[in-house]
Amino acid sequence: MRVMIRGSRKPSNSSRHNLLILFIMKKSKIMIPVMTLVLAVGLAFAHAKADNTLFTAYVNDSGTWIAVDVNCPGSGNTCRVQFVDTNGDPLSAVLDVYPIPSFEDEDGDPVEPLASASANPELIVIQ
Repeated sequence: MRVMIRGSRKPSNSSRHNLLILFIMKKSKIMIPVMTLVLAVGLAFAHAKADNTLFTAYVNDSGTWIAVDVNCPGSGNTCRVQFVDTNGDPLSAVLDVYPIPSFEDEDGDPVEPLASASANPELIVIQ
């Protein structure tokens, strides 16, 4: 138990705690809006073009679904990939790319392959 001696200027633990909370609250009233502004400006520049964005899709290679990162912008053709080695020699057939790892959705309807502007398959190098 801490006892204050008459005439002592040393504050008790509870008053130190109150001063600390008061100091933090005064600073946070200024810092929170400043940090919000900095975050908003930072996020304004943190975007990617939709044409260059890779997303995860799925291919069925010999009955096995494989997740692949592809870029299939546009429409008009079916998005396709082909696995190749480092020399460019094909390791698989040309495979259609699907948005989910199934030929049917949860309702039993057939799933269409993703569309792409390119008629050529995207080559995925396997090392």
